[in-house]
Amino acid sequence: MCPHNAHWLPPVHGQLKLNSKVAIRNEFGFVGVGDILRDGSGIVLLSWAMKIRGLVLVVMFPDLKI
Repeated sequence: MCPHNAHWLPPVHGQLKLNSKVAIRNEFGFVGVGDILRDGSGIVLLSWAMKIRGLVLVVMFPDLKI
């Protein structure tokens, strides 16, 4: 979960930033997914979202280091 005071930070100059979001609502039988791609000025270059029907099993790995 994102804290309420979270805000978007731009990428390093000359790079792009991809933000992704997933919303799981098993009680309603769907999952929402989406991405937004922005440049260093915050201009949206590409975005998409999709609603997927079905239930999702969520497995948490709290000690996983990537």
